[in-house]
Amino acid sequence: MKNFCASLSRIHLYLLITACLTQLIFAQTNDDFVYYKNIVYHANSTLCTHTVPNASFTAYLNRDQSKVLFETAPRWKIGGDPNIAGNGAFGIELGNFANPLVAAGDSVFVRFTCLATGQQGVLSDS
Repeated sequence: MKNFCASLSRIHLYLLITACLTQLIFAQTNDDFVYYKNIVYHANSTLCTHTVPNASFTAYLNRDQSKVLFETAPRWKIGGDPNIAGNGAFGIELGNFANPLVAAGDSVFVRFTCLATGQQGVLSDS
């Protein structure tokens, strides 16, 4: 009986963890949480229309270089634009930051690199 109860407890714990993870996964698949979007220009004032692998970025939360997201971070919105769209715009789902989660008053700092032109720029927003 003791082994049966222990097995039952492990099964309940497994089901609880599975249910929680499933809820988190499905909660993140259809809507943006906090989607930061901006426009990037080259030094000659033309829009950067380059895409991965010729363009990349690194986003920092509150200038903390231990909290980073890259252009490959997942989008939560199904069918949403890619993080580097090729039309001059780029974006990042700030909900991918964890421990701590993004909150009111936080700022985002982005270093965008266009490898096609060898240019790099920094954007900061709060």
